[in-house]
Amino acid sequence: MTAAPDFALKLDLLLKALSISRGRLAQEAGLDKSLVGRWVAGTVSPSSHNLEKVTAALARRSPGFTMLDWDRPFEAFAGHFGGIDAATATPDAALVFAHDVVTAARAETAKRGARYTGFYWLYRRSFGRSGKLSRLAFRIAPRDGLLEVREGAPGFEHLGWGLLMLNRLYCMLSEEGFEGMSFMITNAGRQPKAQVLHATYMGAASDGLLTPKAAPCALVRAGDLTGDAGEDEAIYQQMKADSGLVQPEEMPPQVLAFLERDFGPKAFAEGGAEMVTAPPSESG
Repeated sequence: MTAAPDFALKLDLLLKALSISRGRLAQEAGLDKSLVGRWVAGTVSPSSHNLEKVTAALARRSPGFTMLDWDRPFEAFAGHFGGIDAATATPDAALVFAHDVVTAARAETAKRGARYTGFYWLYRRSFGRSGKLSRLAFRIAPRDGLLEVREGAPGFEHLGWGLLMLNRLYCMLSEEGFEGMSFMITNAGRQPKAQVLHATYMGAASDGLLTPKAAPCALVRAGDLTGDAGEDEAIYQQMKADSGLVQPEEMPPQVLAFLERDFGPKAFAEGGAEMVTAPPSESG
């Protein structure tokens, strides 16, 4: 069986070459969409049984495709399926900016990335349920010299990248089911491990109109990565299962006080914050 990162690149390339979404592949192969998402993210590899199922589904769209094709070197795989240049199929191909922030992020990740990796509870106001508070599973893990970020709760999962620059983490995540994205910028994480990260969060509400919303949020460390991919995945999935709406008394007091801060013209006139901001120091 191919390693998770290698399989992820090949599967992602093949989906693009065949113009098929992860959700469609999951449906045709009789698999859960979130499982296919984790394969493409490179966090896990498929079991032999599931590899047979996904290969059979892809073979219906690409006659002649067999289990043996997964063992091709990536360059040969890319050239064979759709004539795609391997250089355009690496993770960086999806991270194209006007300025080379990816190189800067790799350098910063090499210096400070370890202080951010781990499991967190992400607290913020619910975008879909007015007046409610939510606690979501959040994981930061090293991948390809950058930081992979995952956010989830029962029924949804956001996957993406965290670009660490000047000791600030700029997160960009996508959710396939609603074809949506969310964004988050954190403050600096303290040594040796960030325990609480204050941040600003922006996304679209699940209100039928996909209304853009922004809110302060806090990431509270729930544990460190174990280094075992299977065990880390199990921890994250259990956290997802335990995620959802929470009562104020279920939140750390310092986090609740941060989320309940007033801001805007009235607050600013009284000496408060004019905009949604995240304070520079950790607490809690």
